[in-house]
Amino acid sequence: MGGRPRPARELVYPRGVSIRKFKTEERIQIAFSFRRTECRELLPPGSITQTALHYAGGLRAEILRKIAEGTFHYPDYFPHSERAKQLEGGRRVAMRTLLDKQLDLYERQHAN
Repeated sequence: MGGRPRPARELVYPRGVSIRKFKTEERIQIAFSFRRTECRELLPPGSITQTALHYAGGLRAEILRKIAEGTFHYPDYFPHSERAKQLEGGRRVAMRTLLDKQLDLYERQHAN
């Protein structure tokens, strides 16, 4: 399709996608910002191919879209992540507290 042909081994990394090298393996990592926090999450182990990198780029794009829409739920994508527990746990507690306070207010108003 035009352009210069690439060598067979050269991989093209989408924005926000990188390879994390460990002693025993390499894994794909995606990076994004959520609630003013820079998040980096590893994808499950697997072979690193151009298709896998393309999948990771699509996953990151989906996550960014959901963050922009306000519908992103961290544990849906990374259920075993410590970051998911940090970011989502506090939000649920705060929401419950707010709802309990509001319910208490309604009960007092109803009693009057």
